[in-house]
Amino acid sequence: MAYNLDSLPEPLPELKKLNYSFWAMLLLAFLVIGSITMWIVSYFYPLSNFLLVAAASGLPVGIWLFVFLYGLYCRSYRKYSIEEWNAGREQYRQALISEARRGLYLLKSSLITEYGRNGNANGVFTGQYMIRAKSPYNGGSPIAHTALPTPENIITLDFYQRFKHLLVEWQKEHHALFNELPKSLELHVRFFIDIPIASDTVTALWQKTLGKVVVPASFAIENPKISTTFIEQWLDDREHDNSLLLVINAHLFTTPKMNEAETAIMMLLAGENAVKHLERLPDPLVKIYRSEQTASLKQTLDNALLWGNADNKLYDGVWYSRISDSQNIDIMNHFEQIKFNHQQILNIDRSIGNAQDSAYFLALGLAVEQAANSQNKQLVIIGQPAVTASVVTHVTSEMI
Repeated sequence: MAYNLDSLPEPLPELKKLNYSFWAMLLLAFLVIGSITMWIVSYFYPLSNFLLVAAASGLPVGIWLFVFLYGLYCRSYRKYSIEEWNAGREQYRQALISEARRGLYLLKSSLITEYGRNGNANGVFTGQYMIRAKSPYNGGSPIAHTALPTPENIITLDFYQRFKHLLVEWQKEHHALFNELPKSLELHVRFFIDIPIASDTVTALWQKTLGKVVVPASFAIENPKISTTFIEQWLDDREHDNSLLLVINAHLFTTPKMNEAETAIMMLLAGENAVKHLERLPDPLVKIYRSEQTASLKQTLDNALLWGNADNKLYDGVWYSRISDSQNIDIMNHFEQIKFNHQQILNIDRSIGNAQDSAYFLALGLAVEQAANSQNKQLVIIGQPAVTASVVTHVTSEMI
């Protein structure tokens, strides 16, 4: 569910300044009408000069004064109503923004690319990584791509063993972390597996590896095609604020497409309330805001930046993937229009590669790593299947 602030009614305009000229002209009109009226009456009824003058001026002034005071009362009441209505609208708007700023806190991230397990974000940020053409591991003409390193005792096309190796490594690496998690917090597990193996096989591998140290409250294998909207949908349920979330994503291919990348990532995340129950928090701590995907590129970017605008940190980088040339032009034009300041545009497809339906998690893994390194904000933008944007930022324990 996208939070659409544009659906809110427009604020009521402020009242115009009191038109003193109008009231002066009205008083003059009342005096003229009163004078003419009393002049006509004097023809039929004998009146003293004093009474004639008093009636011709005092009565119109009295009527005008009554109308003027009643007008001031109506004006003040209308002004109060407008201020109250606008204040209520703004209060509701701020409540929506606060709701949309609920996010997930990163407890652990393990991203693996062809370049290794460490320093991937820095390699992209500093321009050290550049995707190059080489022969695929199953043979054929050279093509630009990156592939995960395969252990010597595993056949490259044996995806079962390759994925099992990833899970075993994560189990060894994070066994102690999972044991430290409070038993009172529910942990949900979500797999996004873009690998040519069956879902039942993935479940069996989980049970043989990480499933031995993690007892999840729920377990599901999701379609990688929904990865760009998953965090948005997850945060729509406020019950998840009290839970932990383990996301495992892997993209392995048989034959690479141009600029395609094999990647794998595991992220352990905590909801807004769950993070407060943890005795030890990672330092630095990174927050992932909801992913934003609307019918309009402008609204998508504006909303994502608004959700991430809870602090005044600078934006180090904008992490691109699956962005077409036309989308890039539209994004740059909008950035220019809103005066969005950022340090670098980082095209992941040209450095690590395009992880296809797993591109969002690859970009997220790089952004959280860079946010931890620089302690500044990052903006993630994915172009397919629809433009999706999300802000990642470093936070302190006082900001939780």
